[in-house]
Amino acid sequence: MRMSMRIAAGTLVLLAAAVAAAQQIATIGKEVPLDVKAMLYDGRNRQGKEEYVFRHLRGSVALFYFWRPGNLPSLQGLPQIAALQEKFVSRGVRFISVTALGNDAVGEALNGEPFRIFQRNFWNGTVLYTCLGAFSEPYVVLVDPFSRVAWRGVPDQYLEQRLEDLVTLTPPPAGDEQWLDRHLSQSQRLFDQREYGRAYTVAKQVLDITEETQPVHGRAQGLVQQ
Repeated sequence: MRMSMRIAAGTLVLLAAAVAAAQQIATIGKEVPLDVKAMLYDGRNRQGKEEYVFRHLRGSVALFYFWRPGNLPSLQGLPQIAALQEKFVSRGVRFISVTALGNDAVGEALNGEPFRIFQRNFWNGTVLYTCLGAFSEPYVVLVDPFSRVAWRGVPDQYLEQRLEDLVTLTPPPAGDEQWLDRHLSQSQRLFDQREYGRAYTVAKQVLDITEETQPVHGRAQGLVQQ
């Protein structure tokens, strides 16, 4: 009887843990938790720094690519992701690498050619696997401009068409040149009026939702530095 009670109690604990884990996963159409933090790495910062993952992505379509080293399918998916980046980055799509590596392994990956396509969007943290529902590699999760999970699956499940549909149906401001120009002009006017705090906020918004390969990113960076 006591053994049965212990087994039943253990089962309840496991079920409770499973329910809690499920509640942390952003289901399709639901907004991701904006308070999630993970380690962000780039070519200038091998040690990483903890940042809010989703706050600076609002206004962009985000493609999260989950991978691990030594995993052949992860590496085989990179040319497809690189081709999509070349086609969609100017349309407001951000391409983000996610892995659960340690610092040394992250540094090695950053130095390697395959993952340079992710530039400054190189994130590390199992919390992202959980909240986006990625439990294998390679895996892709698409998040819309309103921070809602739009799709999840593997790269060979008609990924380009799904991305095209998402950008067409919910055009991200980060890909709208008129929207970006309007905000930069507003930032410049505020700066000329010596409203430096507001000018910085507007320019930083443009800086955060654009990629370094976009000309407007350099303009926004110049205003932020001013």
